[in-house]
Amino acid sequence: SMDPRNKSEDDCYKKNESKDDKRECALEDDFALKSSLRDDRRGQTIYELEKRANRKIPRIFLQSRKIGMTILLIICRCLDVFLRKRGMTIKKCALQRIGMTIMLWILVSSLTMTNIAYAECTPAPDCASIGYTETSCEGGFVRCPFDISKLLCIPCDNDYQYICSGTGYSNGSGISCGDKYISCNCADGYEWKENACIKQECDVGMIYYSDNTCSTIYDNSKTAIGIVVEDNELIVALTLPDMVWGGYGSTITALTNYTSSSTAKNDYNGKENTAIIVEKHTSSGLTASKSAAIYCNSYSTEGTHAGDWYLPAAGEINTYIISQYSIIEAGWNKAGTTISDYYFWSSSQDGYNAWYAHYGSGLSSSGKLSEVLVACFLAIN
Repeated sequence: SMDPRNKSEDDCYKKNESKDDKRECALEDDFALKSSLRDDRRGQTIYELEKRANRKIPRIFLQSRKIGMTILLIICRCLDVFLRKRGMTIKKCALQRIGMTIMLWILVSSLTMTNIAYAECTPAPDCASIGYTETSCEGGFVRCPFDISKLLCIPCDNDYQYICSGTGYSNGSGISCGDKYISCNCADGYEWKENACIKQECDVGMIYYSDNTCSTIYDNSKTAIGIVVEDNELIVALTLPDMVWGGYGSTITALTNYTSSSTAKNDYNGKENTAIIVEKHTSSGLTASKSAAIYCNSYSTEGTHAGDWYLPAAGEINTYIISQYSIIEAGWNKAGTTISDYYFWSSSQDGYNAWYAHYGSGLSSSGKLSEVLVACFLAIN
């Protein structure tokens, strides 16, 4: 190539005759020569980097890199001219090093990103080769990250014993090992006791709630719907309207007639009696306000529906209300129910009359137009 000193003779030596000026020209000659050699080495460096790069580099990447380096060289030259015109000096070697550093950084970054873009994917490991050989496990397991159908079985600790399914169970408590848990969460009305979900004990006189739980003390965070009259079996409603039995002057032939209190107190078929009475009274045009049986059949609360409740038979009223009246009344009082009197209709019939029970005097028969308290029952078992 052309010796850069030829140009410097025209531009420097001919214009400067003093010894100091010529020394400056010599320094510029030395700089030009070194720059030329550095350019040659830089070209070799770029060639070596390109040689190591992935051969699949798109032509657009190479072109854009060359354009970028050309622009940087132009900027460096313009900066040098700009500074000299304003009487400012900057060593060309420093300017050259700055430009060279920037260009090399762009080059390396470009090659690195290109190699990343063209990195070849490697196949995922075979699950069996890293221990995931099963498709089902009795205990705990871990799924293969590359094929979730393949499992690595892990034996459960002895603490994981319960499956937590079936009547009374809601779900497992805490972390499972396979399909087993350390303990279980129980459904409403059940409690975890003796390593099982057991139906909560609801004793006579306790307040019963819509979530199938019960308590001896009124819980205003829940909805109370009745008082327990038979342990874990029956509750009586909290609403006690004073109303007629219904169907005055007639007898229901499909309903058994009890002509004495001694026989009536053996009648515990309140649910069946209610269904018979409702059918008859409905066909006769009676409504819930004119028929105790229709009222109980249509009664509902939060958690219960029409058809769930019934008018209890004489035996049920006598046993579950009258015989333990003080306990039941205490429960009513806790729940906010006020008792207006002590007479309660039953669904037991005595011809044209019906049987009612009174706290203190027991069972008595009265006309069906008499207004007596109606205490509907609900089976909770």
